[in-house]
Amino acid sequence: LDLQQVGAGGGEETENITVHAVPFEEIDVWLQAARDRGCLLDARIYAGLYFITQHLQKNG
Repeated sequence: LDLQQVGAGGGEETENITVHAVPFEEIDVWLQAARDRGCLLDARIYAGLYFITQHLQKNG
């Protein structure tokens, strides 16, 4: 995927959000490692990955 980050991310001033830039090819291993560490992962991560995967299957 040829994606570019366009903003710093991290949410608003009162939020404590960490942005992780993970190569798409490594995301499954990264997500499993995060789950193994007990991290709670937002369901929107999985929804986004689903739609990206569907797009790639249809459009190459």
